[in-house]
Amino acid sequence: MNEHPGFDELLAHAFGEVDETRASGIAAHVATCAECAAVLARVDLVRATVRADAALVPSDTALARVRGLTVRRARARPESVSAFASPKRVVASLTFDGRSAAAFAGLRGGAAPYVLRYALDALDLDLEIEPTGDEAKRRRVTGQVSTPEPVGPLPVAFAEAGSLRPVLELATDDDGMFFAEVPAGTYDLLIQLDDSLVVAPSLEMG
Repeated sequence: MNEHPGFDELLAHAFGEVDETRASGIAAHVATCAECAAVLARVDLVRATVRADAALVPSDTALARVRGLTVRRARARPESVSAFASPKRVVASLTFDGRSAAAFAGLRGGAAPYVLRYALDALDLDLEIEPTGDEAKRRRVTGQVSTPEPVGPLPVAFAEAGSLRPVLELATDDDGMFFAEVPAGTYDLLIQLDDSLVVAPSLEMG
């Protein structure tokens, strides 16, 4: 198929609600269309967030963030910017680890995607991490940086844990979304704001 499927059709495809023939056509299109692939990744992050919060009553802020993920189409990701030397360094706190929730529920399976959530003042960071098909040697990361007011593209980097030396630099889109694939290991995630460097420490992706 050459035409972009509509958002409703992509949503139905993500939930397995289209027939097999149409699903094959959409999958073939998504494989060659970065825009539609980004929309599906956005839907997957919403589903993971909802699963993680299944036992909680979502706040108005959480609902607004989920609506923002579903109604805004992904924009082209800007070129990355090297800007990780801010003298003001602040550390975000881990507020949710989907691996701990799964273990508490008696679930196992290292190949399953999981959600990590960090917070710092008015900034929230949601990450969905999943192994790739490369014998689990790499991890695919879908991230969302949320702030009360839009701040435009933000420089983001994966750095060697404790070093502030980026091994992968990229940037969010205007909605705070970013996508990355990194080797399994432990990283610090760096987010450069106007006046400070936010560090989400010790992301264990092994």
